[in-house]
Amino acid sequence: MSTKAYYLLSKVLIPIALVVGAIVPNLISSRLFAQTITSSVSSRQCEKANIKDSINKLETGDIAAFDFLVACDSKAVFSLIELLDDEDENLRIITIAILGEIGEGATNAIPFFEEILKDTQKNNEDSRLMVVNALEKMGQPAVPALITALQDDDYHVSYSAVGALSEIGQPAVPTLIAALQDEDYRVRSSAVGALGEIGKPAVPALIAALQDDDYRVRSSAVGALGEIGKPAVPALIAALQDEDSRVRYRAAEALGEIGAEAKDAVSSLTRVAKNDKCLEPRLAAIESLTKINPNQVDTFSSQPKNISLCYGNLVFSSARALATVSTSVKETNPPIMCSYPLIKTILPWKCP
Repeated sequence: MSTKAYYLLSKVLIPIALVVGAIVPNLISSRLFAQTITSSVSSRQCEKANIKDSINKLETGDIAAFDFLVACDSKAVFSLIELLDDEDENLRIITIAILGEIGEGATNAIPFFEEILKDTQKNNEDSRLMVVNALEKMGQPAVPALITALQDDDYHVSYSAVGALSEIGQPAVPTLIAALQDEDYRVRSSAVGALGEIGKPAVPALIAALQDDDYRVRSSAVGALGEIGKPAVPALIAALQDEDSRVRYRAAEALGEIGAEAKDAVSSLTRVAKNDKCLEPRLAAIESLTKINPNQVDTFSSQPKNISLCYGNLVFSSARALATVSTSVKETNPPIMCSYPLIKTILPWKCP
């Protein structure tokens, strides 16, 4: 499964096929209404008194008030920022959603969003996920704050940040490259994942990451290079000689995923299949050889007997931990935030 697929899974967390049919039409109609109201709302209507009145209606689930504040754009931002410190989690999350919908007009909220990401005692996973979603819509100015989110102890938040950075794309590359020097291996590894989704412009940085001291970062770099395809084949061939068997395993696996375009790796993969001291890279190399050339026949009968499992689990990737994450239980009495289609989409486990 690709990095972007894990990102999408981490944002949704639970199967919502049955929910989508109900949510999407509401979300689309909400967006259309917001576009209509944006063109009709005048500067005079967005006076402080009207903004305050709409804010007071948010706690009643008033969708029209939500859309009005989005339509007021930057004129509503400072009043909304004041709500980010409110004790009511419902109101904070609704406010974050509005600021995200305002997007580039709400970049003054970015420092406050960064504080939310840092204060994990007051702001739970739901609030931080909403912040990451909002930052993505603000584009390049939000990149440093998203780098902060890469350090989040909650996997879903940090991996959502990877996806957000990859969606921002090329403008995020310089900051992501700088993040490869971060002292926290999680930040370096997550930055590698985002660079991999950005693609070919990130290849030099990903190749450099293959020299990282931490095998987890090197493994992430190998996975990211595998997503890029043929241009990454020489670097992946070199990674087959990594000192850590987990990196060699990922490199062999990645070459197989590239397929026929990785034909230059056949001799190196054959060597791994016959001579690697660990079983995991050998099996991955054998499987990849059949993907690169389905007609190849080789029994690898010369394998020595002194071969063993080196880490006990062929599927070791930390990203695959998503498969074992327990789905959150939906609340019997949904909070008022669930009145808003956007929030229901991002936090479906909160809303039945």
